[in-house]
Amino acid sequence: MGMILTLTQLTDAGLHEIHALGEAGDISEFVWGLSEADPSVTVDLDKSYDALEVMFDHARIMVNPISGQGTIPGDYDFGEGIPNYMSPEYVVAARDCLVHMTFDTLLEATGTKELSKLRVPPFLHSWDAGGIEYLRSNYDILSGFVTNAAERSCHIVMQLG
Repeated sequence: MGMILTLTQLTDAGLHEIHALGEAGDISEFVWGLSEADPSVTVDLDKSYDALEVMFDHARIMVNPISGQGTIPGDYDFGEGIPNYMSPEYVVAARDCLVHMTFDTLLEATGTKELSKLRVPPFLHSWDAGGIEYLRSNYDILSGFVTNAAERSCHIVMQLG
């Protein structure tokens, strides 16, 4: 069973609140509360994140919106570990890359044979048209989410769960 990547937008005030809380249980409850209050601040990329991360790495673009720029400042545990992070500036850079790139361009940098050879989850060695459409759908979700976060000047945290 694979993990699911959840991305959550945080305002500066939200990031400050996480620093003030400090404890995994409190942080997890706070982040859950944010998504309950406004479902648009959170998105799940299901199990597509491994393949998308490989594809962004192979494309050699200056940012990777799956792995981000490192872990969240302060290395706060959100209950499932320390999430990766994108600052508002990194979010804007990611958006700028995504608006100039199509999914097909990203796929050309890796290809289905390479995804199969690397046994990238979730389809391991059988990347067919259905698997590619699954990735395309999640790429579109990611692109829209990053664009929205950039417009709102938000941070993004990426949690596996």
